[in-house]
Amino acid sequence: MSYKTNNLKMLPVNKTVVFKTPLENEEEVLCRTGTIAEGSCFFHSLLQAISKEYQTMDIDNKMKFVSKLRNKIASKFNEENWENINDGNLSKITFQEKVIKNFNDVYLYFSKNKIKHKRTKEILKTILDKYDYDNNNIITELVNLEMLESNILPKSYDESENLKIEETIELVIKNSVDYLLKRPEFKNLEEEKTDFLIKVLIDMFISILRSSKDDAFNEYVEKMRNPNEDVDTYTLSEISDKFNRDIYFINGNTKLPYNNFSTTSTLKKRKSIIIIWVGGNHYEIIGRLLPDNIVQREFKPTDVLIDKMYTFLIDPKEINKKYPELEAYI
Repeated sequence: MSYKTNNLKMLPVNKTVVFKTPLENEEEVLCRTGTIAEGSCFFHSLLQAISKEYQTMDIDNKMKFVSKLRNKIASKFNEENWENINDGNLSKITFQEKVIKNFNDVYLYFSKNKIKHKRTKEILKTILDKYDYDNNNIITELVNLEMLESNILPKSYDESENLKIEETIELVIKNSVDYLLKRPEFKNLEEEKTDFLIKVLIDMFISILRSSKDDAFNEYVEKMRNPNEDVDTYTLSEISDKFNRDIYFINGNTKLPYNNFSTTSTLKKRKSIIIIWVGGNHYEIIGRLLPDNIVQREFKPTDVLIDKMYTFLIDPKEINKKYPELEAYI
Protein backbone atom coordinates (compact mmCIF):
# COMPACT_ATOMS: atom_id res chain seq x y z
CA MET A 1 0.00 0.00 0.00
CA SER A 2 1.27 3.49 -0.78
CA TYR A 3 0.69 6.51 1.45
CA LYS A 4 0.20 10.04 0.17
CA THR A 5 2.51 12.68 1.58
CA ASN A 6 0.16 15.64 1.18
CA ASN A 7 -0.60 17.87 4.14
CA LEU A 8 -3.51 16.81 6.29
CA LYS A 9 -6.20 19.37 7.04
CA MET A 10 -7.00 20.32 10.59
CA LEU A 11 -10.14 18.62 11.89
CA PRO A 12 -12.99 20.37 13.72
CA VAL A 13 -12.81 19.95 17.50
CA ASN A 14 -13.86 16.45 18.63
CA LYS A 15 -14.42 15.18 15.07
CA THR A 16 -12.85 11.74 14.56
CA VAL A 17 -11.82 10.34 11.18
CA VAL A 18 -9.94 7.26 10.00
CA PHE A 19 -6.19 7.74 9.65
CA LYS A 20 -4.04 5.49 7.44
CA THR A 21 -0.36 4.89 8.17
CA PRO A 22 2.28 2.29 7.27
CA LEU A 23 2.44 1.50 11.00
CA GLU A 24 -0.99 -0.11 11.26
CA ASN A 25 -1.76 -3.79 10.92
CA GLU A 26 -4.31 -4.91 8.32
CA GLU A 27 -6.88 -5.81 10.95
CA GLU A 28 -6.75 -2.52 12.89
CA VAL A 29 -8.22 0.90 12.18
CA LEU A 30 -6.49 4.02 13.45
CA CYS A 31 -8.14 7.41 13.72
CA ARG A 32 -7.36 10.99 14.66
CA THR A 33 -9.50 13.44 16.61
CA GLY A 34 -9.63 17.22 16.20
CA THR A 35 -8.40 19.41 19.03
CA ILE A 36 -8.84 23.04 20.01
CA ALA A 37 -6.75 25.08 17.57
CA GLU A 38 -4.51 27.27 19.71
CA GLY A 39 -0.86 27.15 20.70
CA SER A 40 -1.84 24.67 23.41
CA CYS A 41 -3.15 22.03 20.99
CA PHE A 42 -0.43 19.64 22.23
CA PHE A 43 -1.91 19.89 25.75
CA HIS A 44 -5.44 19.45 24.40
CA SER A 45 -4.35 16.34 22.49
CA LEU A 46 -2.68 14.88 25.56
CA LEU A 47 -5.64 15.53 27.87
CA GLN A 48 -8.11 14.20 25.31
CA ALA A 49 -6.29 10.89 25.67
CA ILE A 50 -5.70 10.61 29.40
CA SER A 51 -8.15 12.82 31.31
CA LYS A 52 -11.79 11.77 31.67
CA GLU A 53 -12.49 15.06 33.45
CA TYR A 54 -11.19 17.03 30.46
CA GLN A 55 -13.18 14.92 27.98
CA THR A 56 -16.50 15.93 29.57
CA MET A 57 -15.80 19.70 29.52
CA ASP A 58 -17.03 22.29 27.05
CA ILE A 59 -14.45 24.24 25.02
CA ASP A 60 -14.20 27.19 27.44
CA ASN A 61 -13.51 24.94 30.42
CA LYS A 62 -11.04 22.87 28.44
CA MET A 63 -9.09 26.03 27.69
CA LYS A 64 -9.18 27.06 31.37
CA PHE A 65 -8.03 23.58 32.35
CA VAL A 66 -5.03 23.81 30.03
CA SER A 67 -4.22 27.33 31.21
CA LYS A 68 -4.05 26.12 34.83
CA LEU A 69 -1.82 23.23 33.80
CA ARG A 70 0.57 25.53 31.94
CA ASN A 71 0.71 27.94 34.89
CA LYS A 72 1.48 25.07 37.24
CA ILE A 73 4.38 23.90 35.09
CA ALA A 74 5.72 27.46 34.74
CA SER A 75 5.54 28.07 38.50
CA LYS A 76 7.94 25.17 39.12
CA PHE A 77 10.36 26.29 36.42
CA ASN A 78 13.65 27.87 37.54
CA GLU A 79 16.82 29.29 36.02
CA GLU A 80 18.67 25.99 36.36
CA ASN A 81 15.97 24.25 34.30
CA TRP A 82 16.17 27.05 31.76
CA GLU A 83 19.95 26.89 31.39
CA ASN A 84 19.82 23.12 30.85
CA ILE A 85 17.43 23.20 27.88
CA ASN A 86 19.15 22.05 24.68
CA ASP A 87 22.50 21.92 26.48
CA GLY A 88 22.18 25.60 27.40
CA ASN A 89 21.89 26.84 23.82
CA LEU A 90 18.38 28.23 24.15
CA SER A 91 19.12 30.32 27.24
CA LYS A 92 22.39 31.64 25.81
CA ILE A 93 20.79 32.74 22.55
CA THR A 94 17.98 34.63 24.27
CA PHE A 95 20.38 36.07 26.86
CA GLN A 96 22.68 37.39 24.13
CA GLU A 97 19.73 38.96 22.31
CA LYS A 98 18.71 40.79 25.47
CA VAL A 99 22.30 41.90 26.13
CA ILE A 100 22.53 43.61 22.74
CA LYS A 101 19.15 45.25 23.20
CA ASN A 102 19.87 46.51 26.72
CA PHE A 103 23.37 47.79 25.95
CA ASN A 104 22.00 49.66 22.92
CA ASP A 105 19.19 51.18 24.95
CA VAL A 106 21.44 52.26 27.83
CA TYR A 107 24.07 53.72 25.52
CA LEU A 108 21.33 55.55 23.57
CA TYR A 109 20.30 57.25 26.79
CA PHE A 110 23.82 58.46 27.52
CA SER A 111 24.51 59.57 23.93
CA LYS A 112 21.17 61.16 23.00
CA ASN A 113 19.22 61.27 26.26
CA LYS A 114 16.55 59.00 24.75
CA ILE A 115 14.71 56.16 26.48
CA LYS A 116 13.01 53.71 24.14
CA HIS A 117 11.56 51.18 26.58
CA LYS A 118 10.10 51.08 30.07
CA ARG A 119 12.58 48.35 30.95
CA THR A 120 15.45 50.75 30.12
CA LYS A 121 14.25 53.11 32.84
CA GLU A 122 14.43 50.30 35.39
CA ILE A 123 17.97 49.38 34.36
CA LEU A 124 19.09 53.02 34.35
CA LYS A 125 17.73 53.48 37.85
CA THR A 126 19.97 50.71 39.19
CA ILE A 127 22.92 52.27 37.37
CA LEU A 128 22.32 55.89 38.38
CA ASP A 129 21.51 55.01 41.99
CA LYS A 130 25.15 53.99 42.42
CA TYR A 131 27.04 56.60 40.41
CA ASP A 132 26.07 59.89 38.84
CA TYR A 133 25.34 60.50 35.17
CA ASP A 134 28.76 61.93 34.28
CA ASN A 135 30.79 59.00 35.60
CA ASN A 136 28.56 56.46 33.89
CA ASN A 137 28.70 58.46 30.70
CA ILE A 138 32.52 58.40 30.77
CA ILE A 139 32.38 54.59 30.73
CA THR A 140 30.15 54.54 27.65
CA GLU A 141 32.73 56.72 25.89
CA LEU A 142 35.79 54.75 27.00
CA VAL A 143 34.23 51.34 26.25
CA ASN A 144 32.09 52.28 23.29
CA LEU A 145 29.22 50.27 21.87
CA GLU A 146 31.05 49.35 18.66
CA MET A 147 33.92 47.78 20.62
CA LEU A 148 31.45 45.89 22.78
CA GLU A 149 29.47 44.47 19.86
CA SER A 150 32.39 43.70 17.56
CA ASN A 151 35.00 42.49 20.03
CA ILE A 152 34.30 42.20 23.75
CA LEU A 153 30.97 40.38 23.61
CA PRO A 154 31.88 37.88 20.83
CA LYS A 155 35.20 37.14 22.56
CA SER A 156 33.46 36.57 25.89
CA TYR A 157 30.80 34.33 24.31
CA ASP A 158 33.46 32.21 22.61
CA GLU A 159 35.40 31.83 25.85
CA SER A 160 32.29 30.81 27.78
CA GLU A 161 30.78 28.52 25.15
CA ASN A 162 30.50 25.60 27.60
CA LEU A 163 29.90 27.68 30.70
CA LYS A 164 26.84 29.02 32.49
CA ILE A 165 25.51 32.54 31.94
CA GLU A 166 26.91 33.86 35.24
CA GLU A 167 30.38 32.84 34.08
CA THR A 168 29.73 34.56 30.75
CA ILE A 169 28.85 37.73 32.67
CA GLU A 170 32.13 37.51 34.57
CA LEU A 171 34.09 37.16 31.33
CA VAL A 172 32.33 40.13 29.70
CA ILE A 173 33.27 42.27 32.67
CA LYS A 174 36.84 40.96 32.76
CA ASN A 175 37.36 41.57 29.04
CA SER A 176 35.79 45.03 29.31
CA VAL A 177 38.09 45.99 32.19
CA ASP A 178 41.10 44.64 30.28
CA TYR A 179 40.17 46.78 27.32
CA LEU A 180 39.68 49.81 29.55
CA LEU A 181 43.11 49.37 31.14
CA LYS A 182 44.76 49.43 27.71
CA ARG A 183 43.20 52.73 26.64
CA PRO A 184 46.00 55.39 26.43
CA GLU A 185 43.83 58.10 27.97
CA PHE A 186 42.96 55.79 30.83
CA LYS A 187 46.60 55.04 31.62
CA ASN A 188 47.29 58.75 32.12
CA LEU A 189 44.75 59.09 34.90
CA GLU A 190 45.62 58.96 38.57
CA GLU A 191 45.33 55.55 40.20
CA GLU A 192 42.53 56.66 42.47
CA LYS A 193 40.51 57.80 39.45
CA THR A 194 41.18 54.63 37.45
CA ASP A 195 40.13 52.44 40.38
CA PHE A 196 36.96 54.45 40.72
CA LEU A 197 36.09 54.19 37.00
CA ILE A 198 36.70 50.45 37.03
CA LYS A 199 34.12 50.18 39.82
CA VAL A 200 31.69 52.27 37.77
CA LEU A 201 32.18 50.00 34.76
CA ILE A 202 31.75 46.82 36.79
CA ASP A 203 28.55 48.02 38.44
CA MET A 204 27.10 49.38 35.19
CA PHE A 205 27.83 46.21 33.24
CA ILE A 206 26.61 43.90 36.01
CA SER A 207 23.31 45.82 36.04
CA ILE A 208 22.92 45.51 32.27
CA LEU A 209 24.04 41.87 32.03
CA ARG A 210 22.06 40.57 35.01
CA SER A 211 18.98 42.46 33.84
CA SER A 212 19.43 40.82 30.44
CA LYS A 213 19.55 37.40 32.06
CA ASP A 214 16.40 38.16 34.06
CA ASP A 215 14.64 39.47 30.94
CA ALA A 216 15.50 36.36 28.92
CA PHE A 217 14.41 33.99 31.69
CA ASN A 218 11.17 35.84 32.43
CA GLU A 219 10.31 35.98 28.73
CA TYR A 220 10.68 32.22 28.52
CA VAL A 221 8.47 31.65 31.59
CA GLU A 222 5.78 33.88 30.10
CA LYS A 223 5.88 31.82 26.92
CA MET A 224 5.36 28.70 29.01
CA ARG A 225 2.24 30.26 30.50
CA ASN A 226 0.94 31.68 27.22
CA PRO A 227 -1.76 29.41 25.73
CA ASN A 228 -0.84 30.61 22.24
CA GLU A 229 2.76 29.38 22.49
CA ASP A 230 3.84 25.93 21.30
CA VAL A 231 5.19 23.26 23.61
CA ASP A 232 8.98 22.96 23.95
CA THR A 233 11.51 20.32 25.00
CA TYR A 234 11.38 21.13 28.71
CA THR A 235 7.59 21.21 28.84
CA LEU A 236 7.34 17.94 26.92
CA SER A 237 9.66 16.27 29.43
CA GLU A 238 7.77 17.72 32.41
CA ILE A 239 4.39 16.68 31.00
CA SER A 240 5.69 13.21 30.16
CA ASP A 241 6.91 12.68 33.72
CA LYS A 242 3.94 14.38 35.40
CA PHE A 243 1.46 12.04 33.72
CA ASN A 244 3.88 9.09 33.56
CA ARG A 245 3.34 8.66 29.83
CA ASP A 246 5.58 8.14 26.82
CA ILE A 247 4.61 10.57 24.07
CA TYR A 248 5.12 9.61 20.44
CA PHE A 249 4.74 11.88 17.42
CA ILE A 250 3.66 11.08 13.88
CA ASN A 251 4.36 13.40 10.97
CA GLY A 252 1.08 14.09 9.19
CA ASN A 253 2.87 14.35 5.84
CA THR A 254 4.84 11.10 5.93
CA LYS A 255 2.43 9.24 8.27
CA LEU A 256 5.53 7.99 10.12
CA PRO A 257 7.09 8.53 13.58
CA TYR A 258 9.40 11.46 13.99
CA ASN A 259 11.51 12.96 16.74
CA ASN A 260 9.81 16.32 17.17
CA PHE A 261 11.89 17.66 20.07
CA SER A 262 15.36 16.28 19.28
CA THR A 263 15.13 14.02 22.29
CA THR A 264 14.01 10.45 22.88
CA SER A 265 14.79 10.55 26.61
CA THR A 266 11.05 10.71 27.37
CA LEU A 267 10.48 7.26 25.81
CA LYS A 268 10.81 4.98 28.83
CA LYS A 269 8.44 2.11 27.86
CA ARG A 270 5.55 3.42 29.95
CA LYS A 271 1.91 3.63 28.94
CA SER A 272 1.93 5.70 25.74
CA ILE A 273 -0.06 8.17 23.68
CA ILE A 274 0.41 9.15 20.04
CA ILE A 275 0.12 12.72 18.78
CA ILE A 276 0.08 13.68 15.10
CA TRP A 277 1.48 16.90 13.66
CA VAL A 278 -0.99 18.23 11.07
CA GLY A 279 1.12 20.96 9.50
CA GLY A 280 1.76 24.47 10.71
CA ASN A 281 1.82 24.26 14.48
CA HIS A 282 -1.19 22.03 15.07
CA TYR A 283 -1.43 18.68 16.85
CA GLU A 284 -4.21 16.11 17.11
CA ILE A 285 -4.57 12.88 19.06
CA ILE A 286 -4.29 9.43 17.47
CA GLY A 287 -6.40 6.47 18.59
CA ARG A 288 -7.39 2.94 17.62
CA LEU A 289 -11.02 2.30 16.69
CA LEU A 290 -12.47 -0.60 18.66
CA PRO A 291 -15.88 -2.32 18.39
CA ASP A 292 -18.94 -0.20 19.27
CA ASN A 293 -17.11 2.96 18.10
CA ILE A 294 -14.90 3.02 21.18
CA VAL A 295 -11.61 4.81 20.63
CA GLN A 296 -8.50 3.61 22.45
CA ARG A 297 -6.05 6.48 22.93
CA GLU A 298 -3.65 4.98 25.45
CA PHE A 299 -1.41 2.05 24.61
CA LYS A 300 0.66 -0.41 26.61
CA PRO A 301 4.42 -0.35 25.85
CA THR A 302 4.08 -3.94 24.60
CA ASP A 303 1.42 -2.94 22.05
CA VAL A 304 2.74 -3.79 18.57
CA LEU A 305 1.92 -0.30 17.31
CA ILE A 306 4.02 1.27 20.08
CA ASP A 307 6.84 -1.22 19.65
CA LYS A 308 6.97 -0.37 15.96
CA MET A 309 7.30 3.33 16.76
CA TYR A 310 9.87 2.73 19.51
CA THR A 311 11.99 0.53 17.22
CA PHE A 312 11.65 3.02 14.36
CA LEU A 313 12.97 5.87 16.52
CA ILE A 314 15.33 4.19 18.98
CA ASP A 315 16.68 1.12 17.24
CA PRO A 316 16.06 1.47 13.48
CA LYS A 317 18.63 -1.21 12.65
CA GLU A 318 16.20 -3.76 14.10
CA ILE A 319 13.32 -2.75 11.83
CA ASN A 320 14.30 -5.20 9.10
CA LYS A 321 14.35 -8.07 11.59
CA LYS A 322 11.19 -7.21 13.54
CA TYR A 323 9.05 -5.29 11.03
CA PRO A 324 10.45 -5.79 7.52
CA GLU A 325 7.37 -4.11 6.00
CA LEU A 326 8.66 -0.83 7.44
CA GLU A 327 12.24 -1.11 6.21
CA ALA A 328 11.56 0.95 3.08
CA TYR A 329 10.49 3.88 5.30
CA ILE A 330 13.67 4.12 7.40
